[in-house]
Amino acid sequence: DKSQIKLNGKLLINYILSEIIDEFNETLIVANRPINYIKSKKITKIEDYKKKLGPLGGVLSAMKWIKENKKNYKWLSTFPVDTPFFKKEQLKRRVYQPEKLRAIYNFFSATEVKFMCALRQNNCSSILN
Repeated sequence: DKSQIKLNGKLLINYILSEIIDEFNETLIVANRPINYIKSKKITKIEDYKKKLGPLGGVLSAMKWIKENKKNYKWLSTFPVDTPFFKKEQLKRRVYQPEKLRAIYNFFSATEVKFMCALRQNNCSSILN
């Protein structure tokens, strides 16, 4: 499990959580096993509702959880656990035009091959139906 790998004594998952925890109302972790991570009232951990679908299965599980828990969020943002050099300033530099886009993929610099995705939550409901 990549989330449990340590870099300079800190779990990879905690690098990303420490950057995003104050930027969002709620943070959802999708993991199928018990894992260690910083604790916060803003963090909820769930398992994939359908196993073996990979990272996109985790996104689908998050969308399903949001719908089932009747969360009134306009956007769902995803962050890969293995991006220890991601900084919240990268979020603030992004300019979203939600009225024009259904999904936004922000690719970081050439040395960071992971991506953050933001999806309009009302479009997520149609995917789940």
